[in-house]
Parts: sequence; structure tokens; C-alpha cells
Amino acid sequence: MRKEVVYVDNNATTRVAEEVLREMMPFLTDYYGNASSMHTFGGQVRREIDRARERLATLLGASPGEVIFTSCGTESDNAAILSALECNPVRRKVVTSRVEHPAVLGLCKTLQQRGYHVDYVPVNAKGKLCFDALDKMIDDETAMVSVMWANNETGNVYPVVKLAEIAHQHGALFHTDAVQAVGKVPIDLARTRIDFLSLSGHKLHAPKGIGALYVRNGTPFSQFLIGGHQEFGMRAGTENVAGIVALGKA
Repeated sequence: MRKEVVYVDNNATTRVAEEVLREMMPFLTDYYGNASSMHTFGGQVRREIDRARERLATLLGASPGEVIFTSCGTESDNAAILSALECNPVRRKVVTSRVEHPAVLGLCKTLQQRGYHVDYVPVNAKGKLCFDALDKMIDDETAMVSVMWANNETGNVYPVVKLAEIAHQHGALFHTDAVQAVGKVPIDLARTRIDFLSLSGHKLHAPKGIGALYVRNGTPFSQFLIGGHQEFGMRAGTENVAGIVALGKA
């Protein structure tokens, strides 16, 4: 007798939804043109990337020009934090929490080895941020404050809209790893002062290998991948069209 599998780890990854799979499949088989090509075959692919970008922007309460497609949440996290340090080299400090994803904590550890200063905001026994400590840590040396929107292990949802306001009061940029929040909690970035937001498709029924980074209009940004003109010149590399279309559908 075949055993039934009951999967209860959707915070780690989700199954690709059937309607998402159907929408992405033609871009693995029939519509395989390069979106950067000048010809019609590539142009029709470009239109689908634009459509997916508009869909995702609507979900986030952003404009399409603020959405950059990436390979995953880790790339988005790294790109946001490194950009803040690159664009403001006078400020060599990052403030984050003790309970971030390894995509943030691992990068911060590497930054410390490179001579940057990182302050880690503690949490209490219930996983709540210690606000008093946070406010004392942010100063004129801080380039970036990075705090996740929702924690994948405890379920805590952090007040990132308020935290973004605090960061800006000190002239720092604010990033949130929203990988566990997008699609689960209401998000309207136009009503916040959040500068960067990371997300990953495989957390909301799109495939692995596709993510996005929100970059607020006017926020200084240093290109993470150097090469072609893709993603408004902010992230070079031939687009993962099938993944992008899938993320838009999801």
C-alpha cells in the first residue's frame, strides 16, 4: 500500500501551483526567445516579463520600475545590503537582528571580517525585538538597517514600517527580508519608507530559482551583477523568463 505523504513545511518551500506550472511551461518549450533580442520572437517574451513585473508590483503596492527580478531571496538580500555600503562608503555599519535568515547573518559575518561594524538587535524570550536596544544602535555611522518582516521559525511579524521610519530619522536606509511575508500579510510599500524588500518565488508556489528585489524610486543603488542592460541596468544577466512568468502568476 502506498503511504500518503503529508507535507507541513511550507515555510521552507512550497509546491509549484498547477496554474503557475501551466503558465510557465510555454516559456520552456515554445516561447524560448531572448527577451533582449531585437526581433519579434524575443519581443513577445519581453512583453510577458513586463506583465509579470506589473503583477508583482501590484501585489507589493509598488510601481513596476521598482521591481528587479533576481535568482532568489539570498541574492536580493545581499544586493540590498552591499549596495547601501557601496553607495555610502563613509558609513560602515549595519544594524540587523539576531534572528535573521542566514542570507543576512552570513553576509554580516563576512562584512565584519572585512572591517565593517555590525550591531545585532536581541530578541526577548518570545522572539520580539528589543526596541530600546535597536534605537541606541542606529547612529550616524549606520548605512543600513535590515530586519525581516516575518520569522520563518517563530512566526513573529516585526513592525518593519515603524522600523523604516526610525532608520530614516538617522539617515540610514532600511531593508526587509520579506521572503516569509509576501503573499501572507498585506503589503503596500507606497505607504511606507522601506527602501529595499526581498522576496523569493518558491515560498509562494512559484519554482525555485526566481526572486525579486524592490528598490524604492530614488534610492541609491549599486549594480550587483555587472554586464548587460537587463533589469533597468541594475541586475545584468539573461532573464529566467519561465521563472519570472511563474512568479508573476503566483
